[in-house]
Amino acid sequence: MNILGGLSISNIIIIFLILLLGWKNGMLLGGVSGVAIGLSVGIIGFVTPIQIAGFAVAGILAGFLNRFGKIGVIIGFILGNGILTYMYSGNIETIIYFREIFIASIGLLLVPSNIKIDLEDIIGNYKLITDEGEYRLEADAEVKTKLNVVAEALNEITKKYTSVEEEVSIENTKDNFIEILESNIEDKKNNIFYDEIYKNIDKIDDDIFYVLQQKEIILEQDLIEIFRLHNNFIANQYEYIKEDLKEVVNIINKSYKMNNIDNAKQEQKQAQNIKIVNELENVKKIISDVAKNVEQEKSPEIKKLEKEIGIVLLKKNLDIEGVRYKKIQNGKIVIDIKLKYTDELRQREKIVNISDAISKIVGKKVIFQKDRRNIKNDIYIQTYSTEDKFTIQIGKAKLTKDDSNFSGDSNLDLKLDDGKYLLAISDGMGTGLNARETSSTVLKVLKNFLSAGFEKEKTLELINSSLNLDLNEEMYASLDLAIFDLYEGNLYSIKNGSSNTYIKNKKNIQILKSNQMPLGIVNQITLSETLVKLVDGDIIVLASDGIIESSDISKNDWLEEFLKNATTNNVQKLADLILAEAIDNSYGVAHDDMTVIVAKIMKKNK
Repeated sequence: MNILGGLSISNIIIIFLILLLGWKNGMLLGGVSGVAIGLSVGIIGFVTPIQIAGFAVAGILAGFLNRFGKIGVIIGFILGNGILTYMYSGNIETIIYFREIFIASIGLLLVPSNIKIDLEDIIGNYKLITDEGEYRLEADAEVKTKLNVVAEALNEITKKYTSVEEEVSIENTKDNFIEILESNIEDKKNNIFYDEIYKNIDKIDDDIFYVLQQKEIILEQDLIEIFRLHNNFIANQYEYIKEDLKEVVNIINKSYKMNNIDNAKQEQKQAQNIKIVNELENVKKIISDVAKNVEQEKSPEIKKLEKEIGIVLLKKNLDIEGVRYKKIQNGKIVIDIKLKYTDELRQREKIVNISDAISKIVGKKVIFQKDRRNIKNDIYIQTYSTEDKFTIQIGKAKLTKDDSNFSGDSNLDLKLDDGKYLLAISDGMGTGLNARETSSTVLKVLKNFLSAGFEKEKTLELINSSLNLDLNEEMYASLDLAIFDLYEGNLYSIKNGSSNTYIKNKKNIQILKSNQMPLGIVNQITLSETLVKLVDGDIIVLASDGIIESSDISKNDWLEEFLKNATTNNVQKLADLILAEAIDNSYGVAHDDMTVIVAKIMKKNK
């Protein structure tokens, strides 16, 4: 994959994609794309492990600087590459060659500004890596090594950020002030105060600093008093020194202001370093978790079951490529079967359903869930699983704030690969396009990571630290996350700064409240998860602030009373009625974005 001069076409394409995604989607998706694209291509063997780390880190910094447009993204990518190069090798030999970055950057500069690109458009909807790569991960120990290299590289960068800056102490502040003062008075040798201050005789500069610490400004009389305490003759010569005194007082106050500015920048830099460390730590944890799951040793029982399923397929004259048997924590079984996508399979009008045969082998009833085709690579994958005990119905209604063209609320309705059902509402800060982009990004990353099988705890930590990283703008969003285990009949509720969740059973109402801050406000979040055992007929209501606060909640909870008296169990009708009532509460004017999701749980085979 080389062209003239040893340039790698694959590297150029990868860099271009990461730059493009970082430019359009920001730091979070820039970093995710760096990890995802680097790993995907790394599995095939086009890039080295340390280059994968380079793509990940460069993608994070490229997206972080996307506020400065395409040039900022390019600079961020180069900076990320340079940091990792120094950390890894300690010299100037680059991991990703600048000529490749230069060519990819030219490509980015030629892209129209109004283009819209999402990570899913590049990598796909199912996984952060392809299905083919997913199966290769199980058997390829080298990939585990590559993932660990990425995590270790991020660990070294994290150490660098935490060790570079010293704590901003009073002593450091004083030393910095004296250095600035001496620099500012250096060309004032004719000033009578020059020697004492420039040479800090008897530590006069220290005393000047302590007066400034107390008063924020030093007056002429203050300086005279300092010299008098040091028995300096200058203090008794006021009539002769008043012009020099005025000049040096101005220099001292100017130096103190400069010192305060330096301190503020230093503190801001340290705060930024802390946030970057949090971001890198979360990325590192996610990559490490993937590495742990790459080569999980299968038990003899699982190997036997996979072999037996394979034999059944062979008897049906199906060209089997692999079988994967998984047992989820709740006891549900998920079986993926990878087949060669032959002409025979293409010509069949119906899918090959072998659920009955698999059920006999595993000793439990399994049903066909879905199939995925990759015609280009002749890959066909079927997924079977034990049947859920519950079903779910969903109804949704929403309205944008009256004076806004964009809703700051985003919602998500998704069935995960492990059979769980996910509902979520995110409300971005304020209203309009900025709020919409924040809440949309939160749910987009949530969808990508949970769909790929990452743990919700680390996913939320990553989202939080990414929003929290921006020091120039306030970026935060509430998150109301409801995960339904339809196999066991459990609801897992996670609420960060969100409105109440209501669970109705006949006329009984259970209310789940948020006791956590919205994502993006604090550096570290504490995940608070509530487990609720659901029963047949339960109705669950998630709503954004615009719904709940349409009436004065200090007097009563209008939605609780409304649900107690509601007679319909039709989820869509109930969602529409709640929205209509919220609008009536605010006299026909939507003062905020409004979103409501209603879910009903029903038991199968009653």
